[in-house]
Amino acid sequence: QPGVKRYVSQSITQADLTAGVSCTVALTGEPTGILPLAAYVVTSATATSSSGDTTGLNVKVGPVADDDGYVQTSATLGAAGRKERSSGSSPAAMLGTYRAADALLATFTATGGDPDCADISALAMKVVIYYVEVATE
Repeated sequence: QPGVKRYVSQSITQADLTAGVSCTVALTGEPTGILPLAAYVVTSATATSSSGDTTGLNVKVGPVADDDGYVQTSATLGAAGRKERSSGSSPAAMLGTYRAADALLATFTATGGDPDCADISALAMKVVIYYVEVATE
């Protein structure tokens, strides 16, 4: 019986974000041939905005074809810690299904009156995925 393993992405900081309402950051070192069981984002610093025009920053995680297939929308600003998916969002569609090889992206969307990802300060975030490796049948 295979055991549950854990993938932790590289640290994503405000330096990885590009200007605009939305931007993406490619994850590195994702496992392949897996059955993902759960996924979430965790921050190790209190992320803030340097502008009153940007009042929030949401993130979702998945491959290009389903950009929220692993993590539905989660708010990242505020106190450091594990982030829950936003209320009203559905469970991520790719969890619990075999995944051969996903090139995962963290997609960020700034919110507010005139939102811009470049307004974000002190972001230090990682993506965590719990999974089981799938062996040859």
